Amino acid sequence: MKHLIKNQIQYRDYPIHTDCEAIVSILDATGFFYPEEVDIALELINEKINYPDSSSYEFIFAEYQTTVVGYICYGKIPLTKASWDVYWIAVHPDFQGNGIGYSLLSKAEEKTVRHDGKHFYIETSGRKQYEPTHSFYLKAGYTISAVFKDFYADGDDKLVFYKKLTTIIP
Repeated sequence: MKHLIKNQIQYRDYPIHTDCEAIVSILDATGFFYPEEVDIALELINEKINYPDSSSYEFIFAEYQTTVVGYICYGKIPLTKASWDVYWIAVHPDFQGNGIGYSLLSKAEEKTVRHDGKHFYIETSGRKQYEPTHSFYLKAGYTISAVFKDFYADGDDKLVFYKKLTTIIP
């Protein structure tokens, strides 16, 4: 079944209005995010939808049979030469384990390199609940480059994962 799903995933790199509802559904289904975090995710996509030419946020969506099942939001960090951040990456729990997250991350890395990006950063919570997320980033070639103790709350550190991007061979 996983092989069948993986081969039927379509990717697109532009947002549409119905993606807002899909993002809320995905983030809620994961059980990882606080309501105020979901609000921030909506702010980012609404900025891209309403101001596509000035927004620095980039998106890639994974669709299965026209339903958005995952997405990544990333962008160049202002005032840097070649550093980019991953702001959000999430896959609906019903579709996790199919390589969709790795595909989204890989596609974002490739696009970043094409825009002369060299450094990719991902910030996330240090809570125990996020250990599978940490494993995901480590398996994708990222290292933990910084830990900010009690950043989000007492006992909730901020972890910054990092990967130096390499040039794509055509």
